[in-house]
Amino acid sequence: MTHTGHVGVAPDYRHTSKTAHALPAHDVVVPGGRFKWYDVVRDDEVITDEDRAAARRTVLDALASGAVPAALGFAVLHLSGDHHFLAVWTWRNENELWQTLFVRGRGDFRAVAGRGHKPVMCVWEMGPVVHEQQAWVRFLRTSRDAAAVEAYLADRASGPVG
Repeated sequence: MTHTGHVGVAPDYRHTSKTAHALPAHDVVVPGGRFKWYDVVRDDEVITDEDRAAARRTVLDALASGAVPAALGFAVLHLSGDHHFLAVWTWRNENELWQTLFVRGRGDFRAVAGRGHKPVMCVWEMGPVVHEQQAWVRFLRTSRDAAAVEAYLADRASGPVG
């Protein structure tokens, strides 16, 4: 693909908006960990209950295996064309956001592995991440007691992204 104009953006690319949906009913709760759930889709796309269930199983399996630590965090299930991207984020060491990324084309979700320069997130996934960064900072400025944890978990945003 030849790129002209802005570095890295194909001349024929046409950007479309998507919507982030905060879905508290789909949160993942395990001993020592609670993950807020977000779906990210175009208005004409649908993440099915089956797709979401497969993603939740992936998160639970990653927690059970230790691939993802039980902590406070959030998960973003993003439908992009024929692929689902599942980003699982945890807050660690007071101010660090850690990510494990899974992708699903046909079949099961699989972890995206690799070293060096690799994708972190797309412009649409940044919507929930930006909100979560601000929610975490608000949490850090509290006494961080049980009520503050509940307030963090209730602090969600839905709406257009990108």
